[in-house]
Amino acid sequence: MRNANKGTKPWQGLISLIARSKWVGPPLSGPVRLDLIFYMKKPKNPRHHIYPIVQRNDLDKLERTVFDALSEIAYGDDGQVIAGERWKLYENEERPPGVFIRITELS
Repeated sequence: MRNANKGTKPWQGLISLIARSKWVGPPLSGPVRLDLIFYMKKPKNPRHHIYPIVQRNDLDKLERTVFDALSEIAYGDDGQVIAGERWKLYENEERPPGVFIRITELS
């Protein structure tokens, strides 16, 4: 199954590029936990001040982009991801828009 959203390709490429520069060693071969925190651009008049409640940028589409971007870099295949937390929050003074990624080998 491939990501059908062509608009995510540039972002996926950027994640892959950064992952290649940061990842040390071969891809993990066992089960993996992948924790993701997406920091979204805050609208001028948000309905909620911490959590983005929007229909755009569905969490599953965002995580699929990251899963695909890290395949063959951090792990061989995204099917190895068996656990993890996902959050979608607004940007803040400490975190600009983007994604925080933590990869943990479980074996």
